[in-house]
Amino acid sequence: MNTSASENPQRVLITAGVIDGGRSGVGRYIIELVASLRAGHADVDLHVAGLDADRKFFPAIDDEHWLTIPERCAGGVMSFLWHQLALPGLLRRRGIELLHSPTYRRIVWRSPVPQVATIHDCAPFVLRDKYGFLRGLLGRQIAPALARRCRQVIAVSHHTAKDLCHFMKLPEEKVHTVWNGIDHEQYHSRSESEIAEFLKSEKQAHPYFLFVARLEHPGKNHIGLIAAYERFREMLPQASTQLVLGGSDWMGAEVIHQRIAASPYRDDIRVLGFVSDEALPLWYCGCSAIVMPTFFEGFGLPVIEAYACGAAAGLSDIGVLHEVGGELAEFFDPHDNAAMANCLRRLAEQAVLSVAIKKAPALAGASSAGEAVDSRERETADERRCDGVRARQAWSRQFSWERCAEGVQKIYDKSYD
Repeated sequence: MNTSASENPQRVLITAGVIDGGRSGVGRYIIELVASLRAGHADVDLHVAGLDADRKFFPAIDDEHWLTIPERCAGGVMSFLWHQLALPGLLRRRGIELLHSPTYRRIVWRSPVPQVATIHDCAPFVLRDKYGFLRGLLGRQIAPALARRCRQVIAVSHHTAKDLCHFMKLPEEKVHTVWNGIDHEQYHSRSESEIAEFLKSEKQAHPYFLFVARLEHPGKNHIGLIAAYERFREMLPQASTQLVLGGSDWMGAEVIHQRIAASPYRDDIRVLGFVSDEALPLWYCGCSAIVMPTFFEGFGLPVIEAYACGAAAGLSDIGVLHEVGGELAEFFDPHDNAAMANCLRRLAEQAVLSVAIKKAPALAGASSAGEAVDSRERETADERRCDGVRARQAWSRQFSWERCAEGVQKIYDKSYD
């Protein structure tokens, strides 16, 4: 940014009327991006339009920089209409110079100022059963036309960027990848005693696989995961590893609950509901591994959160999870329950080995050459385990909200010029 721009920061407004109480991935993106832009980017005079009920998520935004969206326009058609009919005039009156729409559902058709949009995925094109008629019409027919009216479009992954060019027919030069981030002060390793105390407080006495996603059917593939988990338990009858599902009920959740109730292992399938920001890192730290069996993702934030906490991962063999997870995870075909079950078996065996290593006696206590050899083998295995944890945590450090904000700032500059 040049000196004159720094002396006269861009008046940017970001719309935050779709954050779902901070419980969705889009909501987390908006909250964290606003905080990072406000904290470290003096070149942006940031304004936020949101519901007064969500004001608590934006403590750095004062009254002068807050624009209230009426409660009657909190969602659905009314929210869409407010953005199309009321917001343009408010942008003029406030002297806003750039509009950032952080989801395709709120892109303004006739914006009086240059507009940037963040598009998180092209799910309506890929998962046609996920949405009703109106959401499907918006995602497949209206959203591409809206996106083409934006000065620049931000994709949260290279995979999503390719989808935008393919499905929405956006020109490549208009689409820019800016990865999501995580808060590394929140997501990091914890001591064994802290993890043990947390799991005791949560009455989680057994090892567990963890899947963090809204209970949404069919897109998140909970049904396939439950079937794979049952196969895993049949393969290893002695296994005590449970399946823990963290996330709020969403569309089709009743199908998932019914499937759990019908499972012979229902007592070992635990549904947490929404998991708080404070508890989530500890659930990651304590798990045998996270599992993401989803058919489609725009990014895959739980992978990075889990890596930062040192957790191993079993992931769907889809392009975006290779992009986000690198080669540090076990991958499986999400349509193949047997392959998924075999992945769970490998992850469980690795977790059991890690526990055995931690409990093994030290080399100094060996009383024979044979025991010394065993101890050296255990030390070698322990080094591999620690190397895996360190590699995952190092990988996660590529992803931060500060870096995301820097990338978004560059797109603002490109749109403003």
